[in-house]
Parts: sequence; structure tokens; C-alpha cells
Amino acid sequence: SDGKVCALDAADGHKVWEFPTGDKIWSTPTIDGDVLYIGSFDKNLYALDATDGSKKWEFRTEGAIVSTPLVYNNLVYVGSFDRHLYAVKATDGSPVWKFMAENWFWARPVAYNNAIYAGCLDGKVYILNAESGKELVDSIDLGSPIASSPVLVGDKVVIATEEGKLYTIDTGSNTKELLADFEVKVYAPLCTSDGLVYIHTQEGALYEVNGQTGARKSLPLGSK
Repeated sequence: SDGKVCALDAADGHKVWEFPTGDKIWSTPTIDGDVLYIGSFDKNLYALDATDGSKKWEFRTEGAIVSTPLVYNNLVYVGSFDRHLYAVKATDGSPVWKFMAENWFWARPVAYNNAIYAGCLDGKVYILNAESGKELVDSIDLGSPIASSPVLVGDKVVIATEEGKLYTIDTGSNTKELLADFEVKVYAPLCTSDGLVYIHTQEGALYEVNGQTGARKSLPLGSK
């Protein structure tokens, strides 16, 4: 919240470098090679040298950035509170395209087979050509804001809505299917491993969900 990106030594925790932005940071850093990408409430997307924290470039939008950047095929994709999803070149931050939705982009998008799947607070998932930003098909309306970042399980996008519904989107047919309904709010990003999806609800519970069948179990938190 002090607007600084800090790098700590993994062995002993001492601070190696810090980089100040112009406002608070809610975005999670993305590291690709030796470059760190991070958004700020100052409306900028920054590319930093991960070894020393020096700035390589910055790209300015018209709104705060809380979305975690996605790096895919030498482009960086990031959403902004100006209702746009941006694609910029990873090398120098020059703009490639932008796409406008009906509300803020909060969740990190995912990429599969040259398509970008971007959830939005307008409740829709936009499926865009990764190179041009053009819509490949009509958006998929999930009926509730999407703040939670989705994950890929095989060839399916698994995505949670604010109201607690977990959907899969088949990347072949671009059709949705309800996988699970937690009936509580979900904002936290999803995680996946070995075909399982982990979801942390606003009530503080952690669940493991089978990305194919929807079978779920509750995982204990706070145990010794």
C-alpha cells in the first residue's frame, strides 16, 4: 500500500532493492525471465529489471491497475479500471491493441491456443484474438462480476464469479458449464495443480475441486 515494489533475498529476507510507483499497489507481480511486470494505482504498468529493480519501461492507461499482468508470446496483457484490456510489447511497452468492456478488468486473463480469455466485472468473459484483440466469438455472460483470476485445466478455462459459481469454458466450442456452486462470494485468484482447482472463498474456507467432475472437498486451514 506504500506504492513500492520490494525484492527480498530468499535466503535471509534482507531487502535487495525497492522501486517506488506513484500510488498504492494491489497488483501481483509477474516475472518472465529477468523482467518483472507490475501495475499500480498510478495507472501505469511497469517493467522492471528483476535483478536490480531498475525501470525498463512504463505504459500508462487511464485507470488504476490491480490486475496481474499476463505474458504470452512476447506480449503483456493487463486490465485497467478504465474498462480496457491492453496488449503491449514485452520488449518496450509499445501498445499493440486495446479492448473496451462495460466495466473494470480486475482478474488476470488466461491464454490458450492464441486466444485470450478475460473475465470482467461486467460479468462477461471476453474471448479475444491474442494478436489483434478482436473478439473471436460473442462474450459469455456468467451473470455475476468476475474478480477472481481463472486457470487452465487441460483445454478448459475454469473461472469463478463473485456470487460463488465455478464454471468451465470449453476452448473448442467456447461453451460454458457449471462445475460447482459455493453460494458464497469469491474474489481470490484460483490456483491449479494436477487437474485440481483450489478456491478460497470470502468466508475463509479453502476447497479443492476436480476440474473435470466438479467433485470437491474442504481443506482445513489453521491446523498444526
